[in-house]
Amino acid sequence: LAAAPAVTDAQAQPRGWFDVLADALYRLLCAVMVVLLVALAVPILLPMVARVAGLPISTTGSAEIARLLFVWIVMIGAMIALRDGAHFYVDFWPPLSRRFDARLGLVGAGAALVLALVVVLAGWEFTRFARHRVTEMTGVPLWLVHVAWPLLGMAWLVFLGERVRKLWPVAFPRAGPH
Repeated sequence: LAAAPAVTDAQAQPRGWFDVLADALYRLLCAVMVVLLVALAVPILLPMVARVAGLPISTTGSAEIARLLFVWIVMIGAMIALRDGAHFYVDFWPPLSRRFDARLGLVGAGAALVLALVVVLAGWEFTRFARHRVTEMTGVPLWLVHVAWPLLGMAWLVFLGERVRKLWPVAFPRAGPH
């Protein structure tokens, strides 16, 4: 496995609103990931510190909160990995030409697009199923956990759109004036 072929500056398209949107989403996801990783330390460390220090702190919901945070960390990690080209990419052929590699990248993006659409649609149903349910220990609405799935698919759609936009002119260059 290897990272998806990067588009060099020479191949780069003029930056439009879609590129700005994808960059902003990527930066937001990275920042949220940092916050969630730091927040995950609290429900994991709190019971250990309370036990060692002999503090009478109730930590019954800490495992549940840690699981909720972990689900979101995994989902956001999958969003970031797709943008970085580290998710859904298999380096099967050796590099042959820029055009061939871009066309293979488009085939892979098409397959990932199908999966992203399935994740959005099934994730939406998954979230609807949980809209009136809560977790056992803390009473957190389950839809807050389940909504990570359709959001994952939507982020994949944005990042796949960005990838297709960058690969298309390389895969199918326009003929210049003769």
